[in-house]
Amino acid sequence: MTTHPALKVRQPAVAGAFYPGQSQHLSSEVMALLAEARSADAPVNTPTKAPKAVIVPHAGYVYSGSTAALAFARLESVRHTIRRVVLLGPVHRARGSNGLPPRCFTPP
Repeated sequence: MTTHPALKVRQPAVAGAFYPGQSQHLSSEVMALLAEARSADAPVNTPTKAPKAVIVPHAGYVYSGSTAALAFARLESVRHTIRRVVLLGPVHRARGSNGLPPRCFTPP
């Protein structure tokens, strides 16, 4: 990833604690959660156009991964129309931070 020299890139803060710390393991877990969500017996409301907002929990995968996967799996039919994603959430470990610019999180 190429970044601006002044851009602060946040390294994973809790990798290995609330989600896998290794890229391959993280990818496998996300894919497994999505596969399970696709085959869930939950009522399916497949959107015909992308929703303006989706509220998804962000706790550790063991706590809320399956719930988040259900929400994201429902977006598959409209994924080609989604142009921008804005993540809003608390800054757990950075005092005084008022947000980070786009593309500034490094995944495991």
